[in-house]
Amino acid sequence: MSKPRGPVVAVAAAPEGLEWPRGPHAGEPRGLLVGLVVPDGDPAFDDALEQQLAALELWWPRHGGEFSWQLSRNPDGSPLSTRHDVEAYLESSGVREGDADKPLVLFVSGHGLTAKSARHYLRLPATRDARLLATAVPTSTLAYAALDSHARDVLVILNMCESAAVQSELVTLQDDLDPVRKEEARLNVLATTERGRQVLGLELARVLSRAHLLATTSEQIAHPHLTMSEFTQLLNRAAKLLEEERPVRRRARRAAARVNIPQPLLTQWQHERTPALPNPGYDPAPRVAKAEVSDVAVTFDELEYWLEKASGRLDQADGGWYFTGRTALNRILVGFVERPRGAMIVTGSAGTGKSALLGRVVTLSDPLFRAEDRYRTAFDGPPETIPPAGSVTAAVSARNHTSLTALRQLGHALGLRPAGDELGDWQGALEEFLARPGDPVTVVVDSLDEAYDPTHFITTALAPFVAATRAGPHAAGTVPAPASGAAR
Repeated sequence: MSKPRGPVVAVAAAPEGLEWPRGPHAGEPRGLLVGLVVPDGDPAFDDALEQQLAALELWWPRHGGEFSWQLSRNPDGSPLSTRHDVEAYLESSGVREGDADKPLVLFVSGHGLTAKSARHYLRLPATRDARLLATAVPTSTLAYAALDSHARDVLVILNMCESAAVQSELVTLQDDLDPVRKEEARLNVLATTERGRQVLGLELARVLSRAHLLATTSEQIAHPHLTMSEFTQLLNRAAKLLEEERPVRRRARRAAARVNIPQPLLTQWQHERTPALPNPGYDPAPRVAKAEVSDVAVTFDELEYWLEKASGRLDQADGGWYFTGRTALNRILVGFVERPRGAMIVTGSAGTGKSALLGRVVTLSDPLFRAEDRYRTAFDGPPETIPPAGSVTAAVSARNHTSLTALRQLGHALGLRPAGDELGDWQGALEEFLARPGDPVTVVVDSLDEAYDPTHFITTALAPFVAATRAGPHAAGTVPAPASGAAR
C-alpha cells in the first residue's frame, strides 16, 4: 500500500565558511571562443586589444584542449574594416551554426557608439556617421548571432564604448527566441561599459586579470562552472580593488574616470551555472554524494580535513574517523528525518555549525557515500546518530539562489517536468508532486539567509511544502553556541 508523502524541510540560517578546493579547472567540455576584435591602427589601442586577449586566455585557455579560439581576420589576413567583413566572418566562424554541446563565447572589442535612435553600433574603420545603417553593425545583430545559435551555453562579452546601451534592444529581441531555446539554453551577455562611458583600452584586461586572481585564491567557489552572477561579482570586486589601488591624487583628479564595472544585460539565466564560464579556481575532487544532494553534502576535502583534524589519528596510515561531538543534536536530526511528516528549522548564531550538522545528515544518508570503503569508520558512532540510507531525497544551498533557481534545482532532483519555467510553474508542479501518494520525501535547504531575497525565498520557494508538512508533528532545533565542556 502506498503511503502519503511526508516532506521534511530543514533550514539553516547562516552556514559556516568552508575551505573549498582550489587550483586549475579540469574536465571541462571543449568550447569555442570567437574573438571579433577591430583594431583601429593606433598602436596603443591595438596593443590593448592584445592584452585583452591575453587576459581572456586566463579564463578560457586555448592550450590544453579547454577552448578552441577563432580570431577575426579576413581571408587575406587583414583586419576587419567593413560591415561586409564582419558579416562574412560571422558566417565563416560558425557562430550561428555551432555544435549544441560546445559552449560558445563571443568576444567583441572595438569602438562603439549610440545613435540618435538609441541603437548601439559597432564602429568599423570604414564606418561613416552619415551612413550608420549601411556602414556600421548593430551590436544586437552581433549578440544574437551567438544567442540564437545552436549552442546551449552562450556568453557574449561586449567591450565597446557605451555597450550597456544595447540592453533594451536585447531584451526586446529576446521575445523572438524560440520558447524551447529560452527554456533549455543558458544565454548571457556582459557589457563592459555603461551608457555615456568610453571604453579604456587596458581596463578590461586588468579587471579580468584581477578577477582571475580572486577566483584562484580567495573566493573559494567549489563548482567547475560559474554563474553569470558569480562572474560579475568577481569582476565587480576586481574593479573596486583596482580603484582603491589608484594613488589618492589620481583618484581625486580622475573621479569621473572610475573603473568601469562590467554588468550583465540579460537576467533570466544569470543564476544558472554554465560551461561557458569555467571556474579557474576549481579543483576537482572525487564525488562522494549523488547529484541530488551534493549542494549541501560534505565535500571530499572537508572529509580529508576531518580525517586529519578531528579524527585524532596520528598519521595518514590510521584509517579511523572519530566523528564525535554534537551527539544530542545529531540524534535529534536523525530522529526527525525518520518521521513521516513535519518541518524542522535549525537555528543558531554564526559559526555554531548549523551547515555542518545538515551536511553530515545529508552525506551519511547518501548511498554513494555509504558505499565508499574509505569512509566506513564514519558509521562507527552511536546508531541513533546515523541516518538511514536514502533518508534525504534532495538538498540545496540557498546561497546566491532566487526562489525560481532553487525550486528548479529541487524540481530536477525530484524528476519534475512543469509545463513552463516560471516560478508559478515550479510551485504548482512541486505541490502536485507532494500531494500524490508515495514514499516520504525529505528535502534539506541550507543557508537560507544567503538567498538573494531571504524573505521572498521563504514565502515562495518554501510555500509548496506548507500543506505537505502541516499535518503531523512539528519540530524545532537550535544549535547552541560552542562552549567549554560541550556534550560529545
